[in-house]
Amino acid sequence: MTPNMRKVRLMRILRLAIATTAISSIFSLQAFANELKPAQPPGRPDHVRIESSVQVKQATVIEAAKAGREAYGRILAPYAKISMDNAKKVALEHFPGTECKDVSLHAIRQNLVYLVLVENSEARHLVIVDAGNGKALAVRSMSIRSHMTSSSHV
Repeated sequence: MTPNMRKVRLMRILRLAIATTAISSIFSLQAFANELKPAQPPGRPDHVRIESSVQVKQATVIEAAKAGREAYGRILAPYAKISMDNAKKVALEHFPGTECKDVSLHAIRQNLVYLVLVENSEARHLVIVDAGNGKALAVRSMSIRSHMTSSSHV
């Protein structure tokens, strides 16, 4: 074996040793990283499982939420210049052939609006109607199929 061939062989062995060490280091770092728990963002508590001594039926919780929403709407209603029926009409005119499923009065960043949910067999549409002048401010549409798979309630 010539000295040049020895040099080449020695370089290959050295490269192999460096590559093996590098790969070993990477796997060690990955194992160490997998053991570390990611830090929680500030102000975000760890997941806590809460189980109280009193459980309430889901129907009761829904009823309470609706009562809260109705009270919220009653407080805002005196400031609205158009009625819920007019807001429904605006949404239904925007989407002929649909049926109104829900209407509620909300303040979005202190802007009084009606959220009107209309749907047909193919799609659901959320129409945000200005509670002052009755203009449709925004529309969000979603196919019924994708909504059914991503959400279990209206």
